Amino acid sequence: MIKRPRLVFFAAIFACITPSAFAQSNAAKVPGLVTQDMKEFVETPAIPGYEADLAAKIRARLKAFSPQLNIKSDNLGDVIVTLGSGGPKRLLVAPMDEPGYVVSNITDDGYIQLQRLPQSGELPMFNELYSAQPVEIQTPSGKWINGVVAGLSVHLLPGRLHPPDPSDIENMWVDVGATSAGQAKRVGADLLSPVAIDRMFYSLDSNFYASPAIGDRFGDVALVELLRRLDVSKLNGTLVVAFVAQQWAGARGLERMLDAVQPDELIYVGRLTASPPIPTEPTLHRGPRRDMGSGVLVGEQDPNAKFSGLSADLKKIADENKIPIEQDYSAALMPRSYLPTPETPARAAHLAIATDWPDTPAEMINAKDLNDLTDLLQAYLQGSITKSEVSDTEAATDPVPMNTPPTNEQILSRLVETYGVSGHEALVREAVKQLLPKWAKTETD
Repeated sequence: MIKRPRLVFFAAIFACITPSAFAQSNAAKVPGLVTQDMKEFVETPAIPGYEADLAAKIRARLKAFSPQLNIKSDNLGDVIVTLGSGGPKRLLVAPMDEPGYVVSNITDDGYIQLQRLPQSGELPMFNELYSAQPVEIQTPSGKWINGVVAGLSVHLLPGRLHPPDPSDIENMWVDVGATSAGQAKRVGADLLSPVAIDRMFYSLDSNFYASPAIGDRFGDVALVELLRRLDVSKLNGTLVVAFVAQQWAGARGLERMLDAVQPDELIYVGRLTASPPIPTEPTLHRGPRRDMGSGVLVGEQDPNAKFSGLSADLKKIADENKIPIEQDYSAALMPRSYLPTPETPARAAHLAIATDWPDTPAEMINAKDLNDLTDLLQAYLQGSITKSEVSDTEAATDPVPMNTPPTNEQILSRLVETYGVSGHEALVREAVKQLLPKWAKTETD
């Protein structure tokens, strides 16, 4: 193995496509419960097989608003909620995991090398977008430590004949500040420790959300909000809601739930996924094809499919409730395997929403699309749509206490992180008003 000198790290090379380019302070006004759930879930890394932290937060969230919920977990880490009894038996599933890495080697001089999880699947630019980026590494005790992926210096790159290819995982080196393998292990890094890009959730002008892994979490948020709203007395039959592990690793959680529940109906709520090329559609490689703001998307394996079966019923419900719904393309939920897979019920549907920059640190969704998705699920289960006691549009603020004057550092941090592109300065104005002392008045008051 070639030893490399300590490298200079540059994050700016990808700043134009990371969420910091759209930064809005987490303390600024954003929608209520749904945004709180989204922030907590996306800021919790959950590599396949390492979803325990996220599962614990989902259980805590559910218990907080309904202590009587029947919540169970299996030995795979799936979180399972069962409501009602009798038939029909409906299964709603959302995945918890996201693609990431595990530690595969710690060099004698303290650098960490990685292996991607999952090892299969088409994830364009995934390795490259980790270059020069801060990451988090989970220790065996469950604590997260900071590191950074090496990046080529833009000043030293010109004239180099054969620069390392950042897409090659052999060229990914993580620095945790250690100078030896023993020191790296004392810090907490170890073989098979999960590694994920450092992340922060952003609400962009109150209409869009951006964060790494947000396409892997919107399903969890929709199902938590659904359970928050649901009137159990209006349910018909048995409802099983499952937050499943290891979807990226062969859909193991989904397989487990299909085996255990054997449902009459299945709705999978999660991202539209990549697939091999289709002979009749040579340029079609992945979904979503629809733009953000399209409402609810129904993933179909056939790009020319028509609404039928359960998806036709959902389309009718959506139309009756004026919820926008479109068909889109997605690969099969169950990957090909040499092992027998559980049977998917005849009445099954894959629901999603559009994302921009899928599987990248800058992935974005439309907040209204997420609300449309939750509305459709509620109308499907109980025939009507109601909102939570605290509205989505109610502010979830984290203001500086008015009886404690903010420091200059707090003021500067708040304002520079608040989204305020020219022509869209409303959030900056609100942040300034919140930071003003009681005696101060603004012209808009």
